[in-house]
Amino acid sequence: MDAPSPAPAATRSSGRTATTLLLGAVLGAGAVLVAGWIDRAPANPHDTPAFVGAPLRGTAAGETTAGAASESAGTFRLVAWNAHGLRGADGDYNPALTVQWLLASRFDLALLQEVPGPADGAAEGPASGMLGRFTGSSAAFVGTERRFGEEHTGNAVLSTLPTGPVHRIPLPDTRGKAFRTMVLTTVFVPTEQNPAGEAVRVLNVHLTKPNLERGQIERAIDLFLALETPCVLAGDFNQPIDAPALTGLLAVDGVTDALAALDPDEVLASLPVDKEKVDHIFVRGLTVGEAAVVPTKASDHPLFRVDLRLPRAAPPTP
Repeated sequence: MDAPSPAPAATRSSGRTATTLLLGAVLGAGAVLVAGWIDRAPANPHDTPAFVGAPLRGTAAGETTAGAASESAGTFRLVAWNAHGLRGADGDYNPALTVQWLLASRFDLALLQEVPGPADGAAEGPASGMLGRFTGSSAAFVGTERRFGEEHTGNAVLSTLPTGPVHRIPLPDTRGKAFRTMVLTTVFVPTEQNPAGEAVRVLNVHLTKPNLERGQIERAIDLFLALETPCVLAGDFNQPIDAPALTGLLAVDGVTDALAALDPDEVLASLPVDKEKVDHIFVRGLTVGEAAVVPTKASDHPLFRVDLRLPRAAPPTP
């Protein structure tokens, strides 16, 4: 009797090999997609940030919460704060504590960093919207990093003042992580001569440490010095005030460190152990009033606030 042909077995073996290869390819592609979904990426450059919500200035609620600090025309209170993902110094997510300290600051304009986006536990979009509702301010969120298909974290601006457009300005990144973005916007501060408000340009930054990423601080400073006055540059610079780039900035005529009058011992006491002050507020064309550093348990950064005044308008010509 003739021996059976081995061809069918070989065909089955080839079929199993092809199936295995196809399954491996599918699983590999799936792994790549999952990794891309989880890994951090730059914020979507096509998203258009804008303010949401209406500020409560002039209402009973507004007078007892945000905006109460500006009792005279031409002045406003600025807050700069790294909100640490709304996680307290202990690492626990506690947005109510963040709201509490923002209300206590009686801000007119708050420039925040490390604010959660919708991909980081905020059930109703970026956490900035919630902060705006509970502080009686309008809120703008500008993502810096994207994760899980949505903006993961970013900078925010809260304002009880009228506002203009919001601009996202990505910063150089060579490491493929810790993406950074500047936020440029305009607020309008009412004066006796102009109740509709005089324009103040505002630049909110969160920078990488200069030894890890070069070029970010230079880009922020160049833009700040190019802005029409009055203007503000504030945020988390991740470098102390005596860093070469910042000492060079302060050597420019007309640039003021709005927190220079703070007691160094008070600032040091507000910081976590072995940390240095890396949050700064610089102004051009504005008069600096009272400044304060506020240690909180709502973040691993203290909250900084300063009262600012527009240049007094010239008296009318007789």
